[in-house]
Amino acid sequence: RQESDSTVENSDQQKTEIKETPLDGKIKNIGKNIKKVKESNWFSKLQTSQGALRLYSVLAGFIYIYFACSCIQYLGYYSPWYKIWGLNKEKTPSTTFTIGIDTPDVVREKTKECADQFNILKVKLGRDNDKEMIETIRSVTNLPIAIDANQGWKDRQYALDMIHWLKEKGIVMIEQPMPKEKLDDIAWITQQSPLPIFADESLQRLGDVAALKDAFTGINIKLMKCTGMREAWKMVTLAHAFGMRVMVGCMTETSCAISAASQFSPLVDFADLDGNLLISNDRFK
Repeated sequence: RQESDSTVENSDQQKTEIKETPLDGKIKNIGKNIKKVKESNWFSKLQTSQGALRLYSVLAGFIYIYFACSCIQYLGYYSPWYKIWGLNKEKTPSTTFTIGIDTPDVVREKTKECADQFNILKVKLGRDNDKEMIETIRSVTNLPIAIDANQGWKDRQYALDMIHWLKEKGIVMIEQPMPKEKLDDIAWITQQSPLPIFADESLQRLGDVAALKDAFTGINIKLMKCTGMREAWKMVTLAHAFGMRVMVGCMTETSCAISAASQFSPLVDFADLDGNLLISNDRFK
């Protein structure tokens, strides 16, 4: 449960301090200025015109993108965010590269194309052909594999049996083995699993972390879900305070968003930041 920008209360009523980013003060001042603009007379008049309002929405979106990009490298510091946070980029984990669900022949070819370019792969499971997918990839490479079950396993004993089988095949972690509504079943799996279990669909923002600390080994933080770098930093800090592991993930995104997420990646155990590699229209190359 989120109490304020600086503290979060856990189930034992103990407060864990959340480190604030260097720009918290500036961001708060920007928020106050935006509020003043919205309360002004000219802004009220602008809202009466649908065309003008659409224009305002476009401009607001542009300003947001500009501000997000500025936060990464500039905004008065002229330095990448990982340096502002005092992180060592040499501790950044290798990103996974996703092999999509497809026919065995296509999966085999995709694996051959990327096996010598990445240090770890990611495979989405949760269907009837899970074992076939893994066996097909293993016929090509012995690279470590991260699994995203996408809430696809419905029975906890089946999920646990699959995890034990996957460990024998060189899998190193599991994301979201069961639907987010089945938190007790996920906690049961995590307690007995030989592999770390990470929350994906069960997690969005800072206020969700405390409720997951006894059900998952770790959390998967995505900027597009948690609102940005400022809250992501707090989520990492809180998760570590609870003794949880952390991974950073992404949606299908441009290299601009991937660059932002990579700034705190030296703090995480796993990185799934291949979103820009899976699109052909990246405007920020």
